[in-house]
Amino acid sequence: MSITVPPSLISSIGSTAGQVLKSTGAGNLPIWSASPTLSITDFPNVDATGVNDSYAGIAAAIASFNGANVTFWFPAVTLKISQTLVIPSNVTIIGYGCTLNYTGTSVGVQTAASDAGSTGPYNVNQHIFGLTVNGTSGTIGFNLISSIKSTYESLAVTGTWSQAGFSFSSSFGNTYTSLSTDGATLPQNGFQVVGVSFNANVLTNIYTSNFSTNNFLWNCNVSSGNVINLLVVQGGRYGFNCQNNGYGVLVINTLYSENTVLPVLLGQINPSTGAAVSTARAVEIRGFSAFAPVSSHPSYALAREAVRIEVAYGCYLSSLDYDPTTVWTKSVTFATAIKLKIDNLRTSGNLGTEYTKMARLNVPVLQQSSIEMNDCDSNAQGGIILKSGPYGANQDHALLTWSGSAWVSTAIAWPTVSY
Repeated sequence: MSITVPPSLISSIGSTAGQVLKSTGAGNLPIWSASPTLSITDFPNVDATGVNDSYAGIAAAIASFNGANVTFWFPAVTLKISQTLVIPSNVTIIGYGCTLNYTGTSVGVQTAASDAGSTGPYNVNQHIFGLTVNGTSGTIGFNLISSIKSTYESLAVTGTWSQAGFSFSSSFGNTYTSLSTDGATLPQNGFQVVGVSFNANVLTNIYTSNFSTNNFLWNCNVSSGNVINLLVVQGGRYGFNCQNNGYGVLVINTLYSENTVLPVLLGQINPSTGAAVSTARAVEIRGFSAFAPVSSHPSYALAREAVRIEVAYGCYLSSLDYDPTTVWTKSVTFATAIKLKIDNLRTSGNLGTEYTKMARLNVPVLQQSSIEMNDCDSNAQGGIILKSGPYGANQDHALLTWSGSAWVSTAIAWPTVSY
């Protein structure tokens, strides 16, 4: 058993605020426990029926521990909250099966009172498991900001959110596992990494299936050393859209795209001038499988290529396998692609000569590019190597094919397509 002691009685019975009395199991004698597990529905003003607003009760229960390590169990019920639930440091929430029904117009759950940027302070030792946040008119479901050394697992966003299901910013050394926005109405972004700092984080099993502008938008001024293991994007105008990843080094191990108009977009140019607006740096996608959008997709008419590289430096794409349909007439298009390497680009139908489906975006000012492709022809017995011309001369490239005894070079001009 456990007995929660009101803070007003603590001084008279010899403990510190936030502790609880728990049975030791030996004669049922109670002892003080400094890191209790408590059911949130046992606290005042928390309505397990979901009829009344539980925000004040939940917030008061969390605040009563004054930063001490505490674990709350959120049972498998629906709890109504009318305001943003802010989680402080040293709080663990186990909420498998629990839905927080957010009725406000801002953020559902947030991991700090405000975005700390690149200087802090940050919350630490947060662990949130199993919660679902549902909303009808909020902006962001989970705003995972300003935290370090924390874990977020098996979280889901449902309902309607105007900005994003999940938003990440100003965090370092965290793990995010099994996050989903499946079925939610998210007109802008399913997931977004924004702000000024997001470094050394690991995201695993990220699932978004929504008719959003972006299934996953990465647009962070300072980010480095991040890894995504299995990213599933479905239904978006853009699948993975990396507009800005700061200092670079972003590795995606397995990207699966289905019914997405443009599965991968790296960087952004000004189509009027060809100048860079934002840059993707040192992005690696290792294992990419894509199936073209269906004709009922709202943006179906815009489908053309599987990968568009507008501005990218030092990026690497390997083991790309995409649906051989007439929807995507090009495999990869590019404007500025400096030190881009592509290995093993193939269509599922083994159509061969995939390198011929590369095309340069026709913008007013020709920007610099240098590209190398390896093993991008299903029909070539010895494989092929394709290299761009001298640095800055990205309109020409050399195709190297194996004759049986030597590599033979053939000069070819890049085909162009409209922006």
